Amino acid sequence: MPASRLVAERRPEDARETRLGDAAVTAVVCTHNGERFLEQQLLSILSQSHPVAEIIVSDDASSDGTVELARRVLEASDRAFRIYTRDEPLRVSANFSFALGEARTEYLATSDQDDVWHPKKVEHLLGALLGDDEALLAHSDALLVDEDGEPIGGTLLDSLEITETEWRDYENGRQLEALTARNFVTGATMMLRASLVFRAGNAPDPWIHDEWLATTAALVNGLRVVREPLIDYRQHTDNQIGQTAPTLQVKIAQATKDGSADQLRRYRRAVALLKRVTELGGTAEQEAHVRRKVAHERQRLQLPTSRIRRLPRILRWTLRGRYRTYSRGSYDIARDLFQSLRDRDAHTGS
Repeated sequence: MPASRLVAERRPEDARETRLGDAAVTAVVCTHNGERFLEQQLLSILSQSHPVAEIIVSDDASSDGTVELARRVLEASDRAFRIYTRDEPLRVSANFSFALGEARTEYLATSDQDDVWHPKKVEHLLGALLGDDEALLAHSDALLVDEDGEPIGGTLLDSLEITETEWRDYENGRQLEALTARNFVTGATMMLRASLVFRAGNAPDPWIHDEWLATTAALVNGLRVVREPLIDYRQHTDNQIGQTAPTLQVKIAQATKDGSADQLRRYRRAVALLKRVTELGGTAEQEAHVRRKVAHERQRLQLPTSRIRRLPRILRWTLRGRYRTYSRGSYDIARDLFQSLRDRDAHTGS
């Protein structure tokens, strides 16, 4: 693993900002060639109504002026900070895992390099965690904006088209079931307890850090949601991970493209979760649910390449409620009916 080195810091005892309110929060910002938008993001973090105690910037081998910009902005502030960098990239998930592990406070808020936090983000997410010992992770909605920061219409949760049934499962003690069907927790909107980082450990391949942390919290119904936008979630061509509201044209393209790689990833994620579900605190019932999820995704992976020959199986699974329970309902029914599987052998190694 590439070595990380500390290149700049202000220790907490040397920071002038001491108004920490009810709880100390570390903002964890991961960067890679992010100088275009990073200053605006850091200033929004420094302007929170509930001040963050420290800012950790973990830079992933940037070749532009990201590190120098971060140092300039944070040295001009009154906050404790640490800036790490490395010569070879860890990539997004491993970079966040490293940075979260370096935090010293009880509450951690994860941040992309190109968004903007609304002034009360920390205050509102803390409010969802404080006084609730079972709460491990809180997340919010986000306003979708373009690269200039102008709204492009709608919010993150709107774009995910979460159904009322999914929300009921999420809010009525069936969080694991909701998230194994599909994820709707985004790292840029999250705040979590440090204890969750230790509980979850490193995200196994092919999981992403935020989805793994959310699923780990879901095992003990430890997720909380604030259904109001607390960040501007910037969408632009350099996004490593982004989200826009899906148009009909996009939905058709997604349903008819070759789905082999995506389906193999869903199957491997389910297998990786099954291997860890008990040690993460899952019950026997939850383990059985994940085991059925694995079987469902394996059988989807084995669908015939002929669309006509798939129809009887898909109809049978639909009538048994499998798509409603383990997938995204009608969306995945359409995907299984219409997607091409011509490249499956190349992806599975068959």
